[in-house]
Order: sequence, then structure tokens, then C-alpha cells
Amino acid sequence: MDRNEPCPCGSGRKYKKCHGAAVPPEAAALAPDARAEWLRGDTVLQRQKRVGQELLDWAERKLGADWVDPALDAWGVSEEDDINEAVADLFTAWSLFNYTSAKLAKPIAAAWLDDAMGRKADEDTRRLATAALSSPLGLWEVETVEAGVGTTLTDRLSDTTCFVHEPDLTHDLGPGEFILAYVIETDGVRVFSGLHADSLLLMDGKTLLASVFTDAGVSAPPIPREQQTDPAWQIRLARRWTDTADAAYGDDDEYDEEPESER
Repeated sequence: MDRNEPCPCGSGRKYKKCHGAAVPPEAAALAPDARAEWLRGDTVLQRQKRVGQELLDWAERKLGADWVDPALDAWGVSEEDDINEAVADLFTAWSLFNYTSAKLAKPIAAAWLDDAMGRKADEDTRRLATAALSSPLGLWEVETVEAGVGTTLTDRLSDTTCFVHEPDLTHDLGPGEFILAYVIETDGVRVFSGLHADSLLLMDGKTLLASVFTDAGVSAPPIPREQQTDPAWQIRLARRWTDTADAAYGDDDEYDEEPESER
């Protein structure tokens, strides 16, 4: 994008005076072509964050402050409990792009795209929301990491490898780790649209992967895409991921209740 255009984060400032100025040292040291690619990825990442907030605000205006309660019920979080911070980002993406609201008869993002607010949005924003609506939940193994730039990942459920622009998380990831995440592609760039905060070490990730394959009735990838994009299946995978992380690194009682889809 032109660095004099408005920043996609929605601040109203020019990109070069906002997120375009916040270039980490690793990106600043890149060759000109690679740095231009980093800036393009950062534009998409800031747009993704802005769109997520716009959808949350729209859902509250359209459906009321308690719009998320049915989604929490389906996820398996009781009214007395708060969702665990480790899964909050993943749940937000699921509730906006995968969960079908009974009041709208479609996901929040799909309803927003059909609403006047979504129809008047720019094409970049609409493409991003559309991409997120069809994004499967992947069980990703980290192949390589470029700190401050991004990471090459392989989704072991679909046997898909790609590079994801992600400046911050790369400082905490290492090759061989597994992450549970939605990855979207738009404008030739891939970014996370929601992920579980807990990664798994190689052995734990492979153990979980083997059990997922067994349950899916396959011995090797790919698991059918319609299964990866099924909201109820995504809940079960997130639950199993959390249980595996808890067993390996500590206890968490977030999923004490069975989701309605499993009762």
C-alpha cells in the first residue's frame, strides 16, 4: 500500500505515521524487496485486527450485549465462568466466522457482509472477511521461524505448507512446535485470524495428531476440508488441544462442561 494512505488499523493517521512506522529491527534489516513484502503483510494484519473489532461492535449493536452468550454455551463455557485467556482469541474467531447465530441464521461475518455496513465496506475488507468465513481450523507444525517477520508452517490436517506473516509470535515459537490456529489468505498474504495461546511441543503435538486422525477415520492427511470447517468439530479439536496442553503444562477447568453439541 501507499505509505501515505490511511492506516488499515482505522486510527485515521497515515500508515507511515502509524503501524508503518512500527517496524521491528529484524524487518528494518531486510533487503528492500523483502521489507516491502513485510509492510504488505503488516497492512493485512492490521486490517484483520480492525475487521475483527468492527464485527464485534456490529454484533453488539445488532444483537445486544449478550449476543455472545449462545456461542459460549455451544463452546462449553457456563454462565458462571469466564473463557480461559489461552483460548479467548481462538474462540473470538470461531464466534465471528464459524458459529451460526440462531437470530441471524448465519455466522456474524456473513450477516455483516449482507448488511448495509458490510456492503459499503471497501473491497479489501470484504475479501478479508470472506476469506475468514471459509478458513479451516488447522493443527500447524512450525517448520522455520524468522523472528520479527513470520513463520513457515505445515497444517498436518490438510498437508498444506505456507508462510504466515506474524511479527510478534515469532519471538516465542521454535521449529517443531505445534499451534492450533485459523490462517487466512488475502491479497497474497497469510495471517492468523485466531489461535490458541498455548503451543505444544513436538511429541505432544504428534500424539494429539495421531488421535485426531484415528477419530477422523484416516491414517494420513488430508482430513476432509468439510470436517476442518465444521464448527462442532472445531470445538472438539479446541477442547482436545486444551486438555493436552493442560496435561502437559498445567491444569485448567475451562472445559469441565460438555459442549451442547456433545451432550
